[in-house]
Amino acid sequence: MELRDVFRGSRKGLDLLSTKANAFEDPALFAKAVEEWPRDNRQAPLLRAMLELSNKLDERAETGFSPMAKPESMPLVGAGQQPYIDYSLGIVSKIDALDSGTGDYHGFFGFAGYDYFGSDKLISRIEIPTSDPLAKDPILRIRLSSHCQKQKNKDMRFVPPPDKKILDDAFSRLKGVVTFAFKHLKEHVSPSQKRRAYERLHQLIENYEYARTHSRSVAEFNTIWSIRTFRILGYNVMFAELEDLFEHEETTVNVVRTLGHIIRENRLFVEIINEIIGEAGGCDLLFNPKEDGYLPLFMTDKKSGIRFPLQCTKEGSDYLLVSVGGEGFKMNIGSASDDEIREFLFIHRGRWSPNIFAPLFLYRCGLNGFMSGTSSIKYAVIVGHVMERLFHERHPPNLLCTCGVRPEEFLHGAMYAGRGELPEPLTCYEPSLLYKMLFSTQDDVR
Repeated sequence: MELRDVFRGSRKGLDLLSTKANAFEDPALFAKAVEEWPRDNRQAPLLRAMLELSNKLDERAETGFSPMAKPESMPLVGAGQQPYIDYSLGIVSKIDALDSGTGDYHGFFGFAGYDYFGSDKLISRIEIPTSDPLAKDPILRIRLSSHCQKQKNKDMRFVPPPDKKILDDAFSRLKGVVTFAFKHLKEHVSPSQKRRAYERLHQLIENYEYARTHSRSVAEFNTIWSIRTFRILGYNVMFAELEDLFEHEETTVNVVRTLGHIIRENRLFVEIINEIIGEAGGCDLLFNPKEDGYLPLFMTDKKSGIRFPLQCTKEGSDYLLVSVGGEGFKMNIGSASDDEIREFLFIHRGRWSPNIFAPLFLYRCGLNGFMSGTSSIKYAVIVGHVMERLFHERHPPNLLCTCGVRPEEFLHGAMYAGRGELPEPLTCYEPSLLYKMLFSTQDDVR
């Protein structure tokens, strides 16, 4: 996809991407812009935090990974996503782009494990084609969590990881996918191809099982599985959980300053958001106009695990942070000074979280560039306008990362052989990372 396609050829949209989101589609031009981007005293603390957290996560996941030594003076480029149990290849393309540019900058990928459990199906579900002739649905849907509907409004950090029975069932069903595929394509595959596919399946399940026994929540389960998988694929970027990065002593000062300024200048903050939404006109930024009090901040109830947005109001000269909805949260933070914001975040450590403005906090901590997908680059128009008007800074260089996927691969061929046709649901199905890992070499996946 090209930048002009993000807003369906809109000249206005392309201009917004250029002027507000500082967007690029050419990796070489992006790398040059990142190299030329002004750097200050925020980068060194951010890099120290990223390296420390990445090393700790690799130790927890027992990947055996050792980071490459690079000059501290190199710029920092990042991307992020909720941790999943399978990934679209578009997300993998961000990590690939980060890894490909490691000669020019430090690459970092953050896992947003604080999001709603129900915010994306890939948090708890695998979808893969099956050529089983008795299957009513040509796409097999495998859940790795129970009671998903009841858990959907919970913070991923407060949802338990899958139990062994669920993983055993997932393994059995995935094994069936592989078995039926080779049965229908037996004249076109060698014994070594079959053996390697089953070996990959066992490795996949072993990593799920490792994650299960080393995690206390879905957020940890998905993150540990993800980093083990990405290291197996040979990626050398830094990985960390964003909640840990935002709460790290090296970054707290800039997180506090950013949030405090948004609270104290809340009316202007909301005005800026609504201004750019109005300016965008027919270009959908995937964001609705906001009312006074809106904050890019969420809280999670420590008993129920329910995640809810916060808004700010004033009572005399004091600022109050109040829940939106029925959770009944309310806290006086005085004048919203840096010390008062720092105390608030410390008291609610492990429970507060940002929303789609998470990149804003990263930029304010010193990140020099970002990798975006088709949705996040639209949000970047809003973030860029806020940075310009509220913080008097420009949005860092922003590379659009998408992946042109060939929809018909190995399992599609098995479907033709087994059913004589390709069912309609598969005509627009795009292979996922799991699909590619089962039936492709490591080089093909990347």
